[in-house]
Amino acid sequence: MNGSGASRTCPRCQGALIRRNPVQLFVAGILMCASLAFGLIEPVLWIPGIAALLGGLYLIAWAILAKGMWCRQCKTFARVQASPP
Repeated sequence: MNGSGASRTCPRCQGALIRRNPVQLFVAGILMCASLAFGLIEPVLWIPGIAALLGGLYLIAWAILAKGMWCRQCKTFARVQASPP
């Protein structure tokens, strides 16, 4: 594996997939979703809190559904199938 972390190919475009740590993505997503609570303290923070919530939900979906895999070529996260033994 080279330094970029590319180890598999995208099922859509056959481009190189990079891998991010799914645990870190999940934790960052949870923290971003929790930032919505700052709107309870200061009402002006509701709008940034909603934006952070949406980004956090995307990170959680990326961590769970795509297992942290991202295609650089078609700019989507790709669901990688387990390779048969």
